Amino acid sequence: MYPTVLLLSHGPLCEGMKASAEMIYGKTDRLEALELKEGVSPEEYEQEILTVMDHYDNNVFILVDILGGTPFNTMAKIARERRVYGMAGMSMPMVLEVFTYREECSGKELAEMTMKNLTAGKINLCDFFENAYQK
Repeated sequence: MYPTVLLLSHGPLCEGMKASAEMIYGKTDRLEALELKEGVSPEEYEQEILTVMDHYDNNVFILVDILGGTPFNTMAKIARERRVYGMAGMSMPMVLEVFTYREECSGKELAEMTMKNLTAGKINLCDFFENAYQK
């Protein structure tokens, strides 16, 4: 069974990413979003994440918003006890890449393929439009 994608963020960013992914891919039962709400302690947030991970027998691929932020640091703490696969720097292209390949790759391969494809898919729009509209 392919992994559940678990989106983690400060505030509702992850909920917006989930809604956008479902607009593109349709409703899915293996996509979860857990926002870190203001006033929630890291320990409470950790328990929320562990509940989701346990529900899917730890078969999750995690995308976090910011390297070094509380969602990331919570995952780093969890990774001391469990195998964790995922990436930091969540973006819509990242979410879509993970959805595209999650049925074909292991956790580590999925992270590597997504990083490679995201790097290749970035462009400077200033240069792009300048070249596109030159006469």
